[in-house]
Amino acid sequence: MHSSNVHGTTSLNAPPRNAWVRYVFALVAGALLIVPAFAGVMAVLDYWGAMPPPLLSNNLCLDEKLAFMRMNKPSHINLLVVGSSTAVRHFNSPEAVRIDPGLRPYNAGLCGINLIQSALVIDWLTHRLPHVRRVLLIVSSLELGDCRRAPRTSLNIGEADRFVFGNTSRLGFYLKGFNATTLVRNAIDLRRARKDMTWFYSVVLNRFGDAPVQPLHDRRDWYKKAELDDQCFTALGRTARVLDARGIQLAVVESPMDPRWREEFDRAGTVTPVTRRRIREAFDGTNAVLIENRTRFSSADFYDAVHLRASSTARYTRSVLSQVEALDRGASKSPSS
Repeated sequence: MHSSNVHGTTSLNAPPRNAWVRYVFALVAGALLIVPAFAGVMAVLDYWGAMPPPLLSNNLCLDEKLAFMRMNKPSHINLLVVGSSTAVRHFNSPEAVRIDPGLRPYNAGLCGINLIQSALVIDWLTHRLPHVRRVLLIVSSLELGDCRRAPRTSLNIGEADRFVFGNTSRLGFYLKGFNATTLVRNAIDLRRARKDMTWFYSVVLNRFGDAPVQPLHDRRDWYKKAELDDQCFTALGRTARVLDARGIQLAVVESPMDPRWREEFDRAGTVTPVTRRRIREAFDGTNAVLIENRTRFSSADFYDAVHLRASSTARYTRSVLSQVEALDRGASKSPSS
């Protein structure tokens, strides 16, 4: 039977009052110590060049790019390059500037996003970069088939905007998505990724935001059948009309495919013509254009089904810009111009 005090309340097994005080004090002290301790860890990792970016998504390459954008806020950009990893890896901004010194390109490609997410990025950055008059959206045939499925990479545009353009401390973003295991794993990978351009997961970024890679070997990634998705083409048409209304031209740039992929999945050679026709149909009635891949690449130029080695990106970029220039010359001669 429980014993009771004079006021009739049960006191058996009740902890002393000062024990609760010590417990609460310990909780508060622990919480207060977390922030300076974490700041110390950040300082050490920063010193060794291994401090990962905040966990804004589930993709280290994407988060690293957002961290780059935060530290290198673009200004007076007139050519915005967007897309997934094909945009990050393929567009050669130094070559583009060499060809046309008047160009001020900015590669805002984000690893792992799908076409629907690319459309959101276009809307976001064209509002943040008012001097942009043309957007190059680099896509492969395989990227035109995943608009119905949930995206593999999480991306919150509002959070990305606050991180890149907001005047806020990094610490809050780190604490919001803090995961000790992920932090350690990313720190181990990132030190190499920031230095080694021969690694598949390299994030060696130049001042324009390009991240070309030159792997020593190939990998068996992205070798799968192309299944075109109606929603992807609908999204392209919708984006083209929105940009048209704002005086910005959308140019979808066709990313090349490894000849080994064509041999395995498109021997009849039907994927590219069908894809081009459907993109042009989506653009009907707008000023948007399709930039075709007109460069002949061999399997040695690729390290997987859709990604070019760094040594081949200059040729690809020259081909893209030559078509852009031809389109501009044609537009300048038209009566409507």
